[in-house]
Amino acid sequence: MLPVIELLMGGPVCFSEICLRHMESYSGEPDQRFHRDRPHWMEHPLRMDYIQSVVYLSDVDETTHCFSLSPESVDEPVLEEKEQLERNGVVHFHAPAGTVALLNIAVLHAASVRVTDKERKSVQTYYGHQSRPYLSNCSVIPPRFFRHHPDPEVRAFYGKLNKTTETFLQAFDPVE
Repeated sequence: MLPVIELLMGGPVCFSEICLRHMESYSGEPDQRFHRDRPHWMEHPLRMDYIQSVVYLSDVDETTHCFSLSPESVDEPVLEEKEQLERNGVVHFHAPAGTVALLNIAVLHAASVRVTDKERKSVQTYYGHQSRPYLSNCSVIPPRFFRHHPDPEVRAFYGKLNKTTETFLQAFDPVE
């Protein structure tokens, strides 16, 4: 998957964040909170500063929670939420367990919470450009990946350290 991500991003990428998501059965009001994780990077041909992979660990269909987005084209102007939803609508991502979706995190998206007795589980991994700022402070990168790994490509992939990783390093991994 990494070669495809690097092709879309236009060069070497780095690890940014990983999130395990578990959405339980639900009997309340359906909900969608559309958002963009970051603004579009207009200097990139695909306006993509960060890319996310979503791997479904459970089957997802019309009877379960799902990932949803409002499709965008690089040939169209970037619109605010209401106008974007009116222009291009919403696509719900239904697929069997094991399916992977890649998306630009600047595209308007949401977790569609539905009335269901089923769970939805997924792994969401975020990647960024090695030359750009880190994405978030949510994940800690172990020193064995960015400092001690024998492969320089692995060290570069994990080498974009966030503030959380720096704090853990200061507290638990003093460099001698």
